[in-house]
Amino acid sequence: MKLRQLLYLTRVIQCQMNISESARTLHTSQSGVSRYLSMLEEEIGSQIFVREGKRLVGLTSAGTEIAKIAHRMLEDAQAIKHAGRPSSENTELTIATTHAHARYTLPPVIEKFMVSHPDTHIRLLQGTLDEITRLTLEGIADFLIVTAYSEPVSQLTLVPCRESHRMVVVPLGHPLLQARQITMEKVARFPIVAYDKKFSLHAQLIDDFQRRGLTPNIVLTAADAEVIKTYVRTGIGIAILGQTVFDEHQDKGLRAINARSLFGVHTIYIGFNRNAHLSEAMLHFVQLYAPGASLQTLEAALTR
Repeated sequence: MKLRQLLYLTRVIQCQMNISESARTLHTSQSGVSRYLSMLEEEIGSQIFVREGKRLVGLTSAGTEIAKIAHRMLEDAQAIKHAGRPSSENTELTIATTHAHARYTLPPVIEKFMVSHPDTHIRLLQGTLDEITRLTLEGIADFLIVTAYSEPVSQLTLVPCRESHRMVVVPLGHPLLQARQITMEKVARFPIVAYDKKFSLHAQLIDDFQRRGLTPNIVLTAADAEVIKTYVRTGIGIAILGQTVFDEHQDKGLRAINARSLFGVHTIYIGFNRNAHLSEAMLHFVQLYAPGASLQTLEAALTR
C-alpha cells in the first residue's frame, strides 16, 4: 500500500467521485487515478466504491471506514516527517519552485536564512507548475513558491507573499523604446521569444493577447529566462518577462519597458500541503520570504 493510493482515494472523495476533476487537481491522468484506486481495492480485498458501470457514485460501508483511516494516515505521514526535530539538529528544507524564483527571488532569502540556520540543508527542486505542485502535494517538498495559479488547487494552501508585474524586454535601439505609450497592439507587431509551452506563462501570454483580439507572433520558445534574453539580444524578437528576472545592471544590451498597465499585477505565493506541519525552520524561511506574513496569518491559512 502506498501513500499515493491513499492520497488519490481522499482526493476522489473530495471531488465528489469525479475522476476527471480529481486527476486535474492532482496534475495526473484519469487512467493513473483509476489504476491506483483499483490496485488499492485489490490489495485490501474489498470494494471501496459503489459503481454504476464505470462511474463512481458513492462509498461502500467498508469504503467509508477506509476513507477515514486513509485521511488520518495522510495527516500522520506529514506529522512524522517533521516530528521530533530539535531546532539545533541538522535538518533539510525542500523547496519546489520554478527556475525563475530559484535564480532570482530566492538567493538573498536563502543567504539570510543560512546565517541563522547554518545546520539546515536546503534542497531546491525546480520544475514546471504541474511538477512542483505534485511534489508538494505528495510531501516530497515542504512547500512551493510560485507566481500564480489560474484556479485553486484542492489540498494546497496558498499564502500571498509579494507582487510582481511584467516587463517588455527589448534590445537596445528597439522601436518600442520610442513609443510614447506602450499598447498590446504595438507589442503584437513584433516577433516574440517566449517560455516553452510546458510552462503556464506560455498559455497566460497567449490568453492576454487573445482577450484583445490579437495573436502573438511567437517565433522561438525556451525554458529559461536567461536563454530568452540571449535571443532577444540577437534581435530575433522581444520578450514579456516578470520584473524579477530583469536587472538593468546585469542585463547588458537590453532595456525593459514597464508593462503593468497591459498585463496587470501578479501575486507570488508560498504553497503548503494542507496536511503540512510547519517546523520552526519552515516558519522562519517563510517569514524571511514574506515579511508581511505573520505566524497568525500562516496558522489561519493552514486551518481553513
